[in-house]
Amino acid sequence: ETAAADCDGGVDDYAAPNKLSNSKCKAGEPITLPVNVLSRLVIEKQTIPDGLADSFDFSGTITDPINGEVAITPFALMDGGEQELTGALDATYQVTESIPDGFALDSIVCTNQTTGAPANVTTNTVTGEVTVVMSGSQFDVRCVYTNDQLPGQLTIVKNANGGNDTFSFAYGVTGQTPNAFSLTTAGGTAQQTFQITTGLGETYRVLESLTTAQVNDGWRIDSATCYYDDDPTTPIGTVQRTDPDLIAVDGFTIDAGDAVTCTFVNNAPAQLTVTKITQGGDDTFRFLTLGLPAPNDIFFITTMMGSGSNGPITVPIPDSSTGVDIDIVEDINNTPGWNLVDITCSGTDETVNSNLVDIILQPGDVVDCTFTNVADGQISVVKNTLGGDGTFGFVTDIPGATSPFSLTTTDNSA
Repeated sequence: ETAAADCDGGVDDYAAPNKLSNSKCKAGEPITLPVNVLSRLVIEKQTIPDGLADSFDFSGTITDPINGEVAITPFALMDGGEQELTGALDATYQVTESIPDGFALDSIVCTNQTTGAPANVTTNTVTGEVTVVMSGSQFDVRCVYTNDQLPGQLTIVKNANGGNDTFSFAYGVTGQTPNAFSLTTAGGTAQQTFQITTGLGETYRVLESLTTAQVNDGWRIDSATCYYDDDPTTPIGTVQRTDPDLIAVDGFTIDAGDAVTCTFVNNAPAQLTVTKITQGGDDTFRFLTLGLPAPNDIFFITTMMGSGSNGPITVPIPDSSTGVDIDIVEDINNTPGWNLVDITCSGTDETVNSNLVDIILQPGDVVDCTFTNVADGQISVVKNTLGGDGTFGFVTDIPGATSPFSLTTTDNSA
């Protein structure tokens, strides 16, 4: 920024700044020194929240009429850091920040350091670019880039197959006290989203627990899965299950800007009733089942005035993809004199084979399987005689009856 003094047209009159040595210049004579005036741009980095350790990369160019466009040496800044760039007085500075994942560029604020007024610049917070055109009235500019750390997002979805209820959940950093909350389903679903601003970069755990009453009522946890929203086909975390009342997904990371969705699926129980209809009398009928626990693996139905039932029986459904396969068998040998004539089930499809019906129950099903029996008919043969007694032979084509048979009268009757 110094040049030779020129008192007499020569170029060697100036030996050192502020000192004349062997100069032809006379004492008190003005000295003209050509000065190369530079412009300056300072890039400052700030983060929200303050004090983050993340690094932000910058690149750009400085262009002037003499040197053309020259790339600046890329640099990186942390919160509170700054970088000084210099160029010709009429240079144009173009600087771009590579906005890292998990951050948004909140603002680029530039100030003319000479006047203290806002600088005349062009900024774009989407691309991270600022363009500063320097001049005689704007040659010292400071631009402050402020980046806002994005929160993580955790969404919990509850799907209840076959019913609705209120379900208990908790989430938090693995190993720390979790945050408890509940979801009440309507139409079989509910969800809640949480903004994660602390604990970013940590591993998380989400869990659901059924109450004792819900377990006794037949609710079962079917599944739990977590995904990053930008990759919904790849499960994250490890599923930890304690049947039938607790399930958790543990060990997934939530960084700044991440969005995670965890879906928990529960199944309401099915309700099964076995109904007995009789025609021609009443009796007690024995049933056996496959797929139902005691005491409903073997049970009896006694009809009164032609009907009776067992149920409703609560049937938990652990897995909605398969349901619960139930076989119901009437022990027809236990009630001689009755004929099983029909088996039908409402509320589901059934497969009937003789005295057995097979059904598959799904969450929320309400099923009634009806067994209809008809009592055997009876024919009585009476033999009356006049004037004496004797033995008389008979034949019949009644199925199951003895033929031929005989009746021997006593006192003129048999």
